[in-house]
Amino acid sequence: MTDKRIVARLKSLMAGALIVFLATACSGSGSPIEPDRFVAVLVDLHLTESRREIVGDMPPATRDSILESHDVSETQYERSVRYYTERPEEYLQLYNAVIDSLSAELGELEESGEVELIER
Repeated sequence: MTDKRIVARLKSLMAGALIVFLATACSGSGSPIEPDRFVAVLVDLHLTESRREIVGDMPPATRDSILESHDVSETQYERSVRYYTERPEEYLQLYNAVIDSLSAELGELEESGEVELIER
């Protein structure tokens, strides 16, 4: 997979996530999940979604287990999605951090030889 395809894929994931988040966001008061923690949740959700698309073996409850592993409830997650979708500049900063984390992980996999890109 080329770098351009990876970037295009990350942008596609970001756009798709935004659509899903907007569609599933609920009303509610309270503070959102702190940014670093929310980024970690989003990274894990995107990695899981990518695996599901490639391998196709992810059970539907995987999302719930990811939230649970970060000690985040569905309500907290949805409240945070709503909070950040109402603040697009902050949301963009979060997603830039998500892309940075995913890119760093890809770099580590490339260095270890677990993933090899065809073109640079």
